[in-house]
Amino acid sequence: MVLRHAMPDGGEHLDWMIERPDAGRGLISFRLAVGTDLTNPEIVDAERISDHRREYLVYEGPISGDRGRVERVAEFRVVSLAESEVGLRVVLEEIGGGGRRMEWIGERQVGPRWRFSGVVC
Repeated sequence: MVLRHAMPDGGEHLDWMIERPDAGRGLISFRLAVGTDLTNPEIVDAERISDHRREYLVYEGPISGDRGRVERVAEFRVVSLAESEVGLRVVLEEIGGGGRRMEWIGERQVGPRWRFSGVVC
């Protein structure tokens, strides 16, 4: 899932959240630049942020603590997922957009920075 996160200072970014199969764990989360389209395979730079609560799978609206507001801009079903400290491979199926599948392979760069490359499967 991708949420547009509008900040109180007027800035905004996208939060890409990937659901793990284990319902007891949080959502793998990355910050992306506004305009990033995960249905259009390319090279995407991302910043790994803390795992988000699973409630964000269905939540839209204001964020507590005056941290802005989120709005869903894309939704995906996770077909397969493999993660490690330095790599991530996820196959996503677009929901509500024709059911296209995309495979994204990410490698950690420096610190929280990651680089993903995507292909349509």
